[in-house]
Parts: sequence; C-alpha cells; structure tokens
Amino acid sequence: MVTKTKKKKPLTLRQVLNVIDARLAKGGVDAGKLWDVLSALRGPDEDVKHNKDTTTVPIRLAAFPKTARLSWPPAQFTNGDRPIEVPDTDGHFERHIRVAAYALNLI
Repeated sequence: MVTKTKKKKPLTLRQVLNVIDARLAKGGVDAGKLWDVLSALRGPDEDVKHNKDTTTVPIRLAAFPKTARLSWPPAQFTNGDRPIEVPDTDGHFERHIRVAAYALNLI
C-alpha cells in the first residue's frame, strides 16, 4: 500500500519570527549564539574600517548556506571564497562579528 504524505505549507514570516522569538525567550547558550549571529548579519553601517567581504559575508554564508546558492537575496553572499577576518578591536561591530564567528565555528 502506498501512502501519500501531505506537503507541508511553508511557514509564514510571522510563524518564523515566532519560532525565533520563542527560542530567544528560553535563554541559554544557544539563544545567545542565535542573537550573536542575527546581530552580525547586517554588517557595519559604514564600510570604512572593515571589508564586508571578510566579515559579514562569511557569517551569512555559514548561517544560510542554502540561501547563498540563490540569486535573489538583497544582501551580498559572495566574496570570492575569501576567509573570515575577525577584527581584533573592541568596537560594537567587531564584537558582533567575533561572537558570531565563534558561534558558527568559523574560528
């Protein structure tokens, strides 16, 4: 006997945000790492000191490998396979990159 499985509907944006919110609200190490990664996805407002190719883009690639293979995201996902360069200063952006790289086992 062949059984058919129902195709699951994709989650709505609100449902995805609720999943993220619930995980963050639980707290703990994984919640902290999730927040660190989310905080590092955007990159610096001004790319004067840091190159997004070697900071933000490797975080995006590690966090969302399936998305990186697509052509639609309105964010840069390519960097010519350049490795991550974790800034060694203690600024706000630098901290986000450092802790996200650690959370994703990039360093």
